[in-house]
Amino acid sequence: MFAEALPPVGAGERFGVQEFYRRVAEIEGDSCSATKARRHARAVVAALKAGVSPAEFEDVAGQLPADYADLLSREPVIHY
Repeated sequence: MFAEALPPVGAGERFGVQEFYRRVAEIEGDSCSATKARRHARAVVAALKAGVSPAEFEDVAGQLPADYADLLSREPVIHY
């Protein structure tokens, strides 16, 4: 399921979760802060998690660096 959402070609990049949040904020535009980008990214991950099996989610999560635990956190996502 995740593979369908990824580009079929191109080199991958490695970067930490704070850089990931920075990139999310950049894509969302000038009015998006790093805090808002974190909330949005965590909401997307929560939705993805709900749509795949626990084993599939853990397989993907297990491939991410330790600092991505913040993105994958089990703390509730705040809805606005």
